[in-house]
Amino acid sequence: MRDSTFMPSALTPDDRIKTCVLVKDLCALGMSEHDIRQLPHCTQLPITDSPGACLGVMYVLEGATLGGQVLRREILKRLGLDEHSGAAFLDVYGAETGPRWKAFLNHLDAVPRDVEFTEAAAHAAHSTFACFEHWLDGQEVLL
Repeated sequence: MRDSTFMPSALTPDDRIKTCVLVKDLCALGMSEHDIRQLPHCTQLPITDSPGACLGVMYVLEGATLGGQVLRREILKRLGLDEHSGAAFLDVYGAETGPRWKAFLNHLDAVPRDVEFTEAAAHAAHSTFACFEHWLDGQEVLL
């Protein structure tokens, strides 16, 4: 998505890439970099061919950081993992999670929308969930 020409630069797309945090977590949990490189990747991704589609995907990905806060507390309580021991991804923005979400919503509110934009955003958001579910199902995670 970061390569899409429709990605709004005002939302600093490079600051939203979370892969490096996941890699650090996996290393902290004992995986080697070689094993991490061998992990399967999700290749069926939502299409981001319009401003609405980009923002629809971002709505899902950025909203997931809010859910990460709930998971972070449970993982700490149940497993004792924190941002230094394998759970940094769940708190990827730290204290900025709430402010970043609000800034995203403010950007979304400021974007001129028409029916085409709204439909593209809704379709892309749904497609993001569907792609992720399809990938998880293929990994036999959703048994």
